[in-house]
Amino acid sequence: MEEKRRQFDQFFASKGAAIRRAAERRFGRPGKAVGSAVEWAVAGLPKGPIGRWMSDRIAGATRVRCELVTLDRVLDETNVKEVALLKVDVEGAELDVLRGMSPSTMRRVRQIVLEGHDEDGRLATIEQLLTSNGFEVKVETPAIAKERGLNNFLLFAHSRAS
Repeated sequence: MEEKRRQFDQFFASKGAAIRRAAERRFGRPGKAVGSAVEWAVAGLPKGPIGRWMSDRIAGATRVRCELVTLDRVLDETNVKEVALLKVDVEGAELDVLRGMSPSTMRRVRQIVLEGHDEDGRLATIEQLLTSNGFEVKVETPAIAKERGLNNFLLFAHSRAS
């Protein structure tokens, strides 16, 4: 949830900065003052209780309590011998999912597609973990993430053994 809130804050901050730059280009020195005020107002929209409530509604956030189940356990209980494709999109807990996999489970996975956010060097850690477990890794940044100044990435990994 906090990950989505940070993204929401980043989005509004980047939009505010874009408005300020546009005002400066168009109106020069007077535009800088007006643009800065607008940037401050736009960047501040998602902050505070009303902004948090609004961002939760926009993101479709709903709190749900559920049991934590590892992939190791799921594979053992279902007697699955091989995973052709593992898709991981867990709103900021991607590294936790991968760290929760035993080496034997890692060897049972042929491909991984992972959507994540590069917070605090998370992407480098994920890449290192996967390459050390026999995966070749390719990372892409979606165009929309670049446009909005977000740190989203898509990671594609395939096992060198397959």
